Amino acid sequence: MTIGSEWLSSSYQTSAQSARKRAGAVVLIVALVFGIGLVVGIRVDGAGDSGGDPSTSTPTTGQPDPGPTGVLNGVPVGYAQTEAGALAAAEHFQGIGSSSLAADESVYVEAMSTMAAPEWRERAKETGLNGVAFFEERYGGEGSLLTSAVGARLVEFSPSSAVVELWSVSLSSGSNVPGGEQVWSLTTLTLRWVGGDWRISDQETRSSPPPPLVNGQQPESARHLVDEFSRG
Repeated sequence: MTIGSEWLSSSYQTSAQSARKRAGAVVLIVALVFGIGLVVGIRVDGAGDSGGDPSTSTPTTGQPDPGPTGVLNGVPVGYAQTEAGALAAAEHFQGIGSSSLAADESVYVEAMSTMAAPEWRERAKETGLNGVAFFEERYGGEGSLLTSAVGARLVEFSPSSAVVELWSVSLSSGSNVPGGEQVWSLTTLTLRWVGGDWRISDQETRSSPPPPLVNGQQPESARHLVDEFSRG
């Protein structure tokens, strides 16, 4: 798989250029290891309702538990058909897709397929395999990737679809990058309600400044940043 070789081999003459190079490379890692659409160049509009792995949420008095209520093929599943359920699904799906699970080909490919809406499922295997190959090439032995959303907001919602934006940090390391890498990113996930649960039908990831650089301000606390992001 050819991955932006100019990012990995070009010589930069200033520290600012080097910092941009590192950030760009790791954003590419997050996008490709997560894999939804970017590796295989596919975007879907979420048309149709059939298919999917059935899963049910557990009703409670008042608002239902957003979920998850179970695990399928290593993926947390079983979300409520609510705004809170869509947010919970997006956060869990991103955490699974951009993780060290990519070090295990069979497990990762199966997980990618489980998270996919029917219109993307045929591409899931190819996407997962590309992500596994890139993970091994980039990190080498004992590769590690952890992504955690520190803020999330619902951009659009209906009972059949949702768009969620996640502000996340990814930490990675391996024998090829012993010093480790860190990147902050913004990921937009489009979800569709399929067979009684949320599934991914589209994804886009782009770089984001680290906390001290957001809006050019020095925030009083990390909590302030998260609250500001969530309010949109």
